Amino acid sequence: MCLTSLVVILQSASFFVTIFATFTTSHINEEAKRFDCEDRQFLPEEYKRLKRLELTGSVNELGLTIDDIYKNLLQDKSDYRICAFKDENDAYYRFFELADSGQSERLDSGCPVHTYILVTDHYDRANAVIKRKTIYEGQRSPKVTYSICEIR
Repeated sequence: MCLTSLVVILQSASFFVTIFATFTTSHINEEAKRFDCEDRQFLPEEYKRLKRLELTGSVNELGLTIDDIYKNLLQDKSDYRICAFKDENDAYYRFFELADSGQSERLDSGCPVHTYILVTDHYDRANAVIKRKTIYEGQRSPKVTYSICEIR
């Protein structure tokens, strides 16, 4: 009975690792990293020169942090893109809003503003870029969604 339980646990763990591994890849040379955010691409020379505003604390009324959001994005089992660099040395992450990277356009449903968040590890290596889309609709609270950019 114990052996059967152990086999099931190990099989479940290997399944989880396989799913998570489809979203990440090993770090490469920093100058070769590219992030494709649908309507915007980030190259190293751009995200290194833009002013960075570090994000700490909660980002919404529910108390979620950007770290919570990042981990949720990486665990999206319906997204099969490679979206983050990761290795065994990634102990913690830092999150920086890239100043002057925002894009705004007028749509019938409101005015969306896109801002971008660079994710770095404790070695200051780029791990990922998160796109934050904020839609302002009159006097109502803005609607904020997050998506993760793809590695190119």
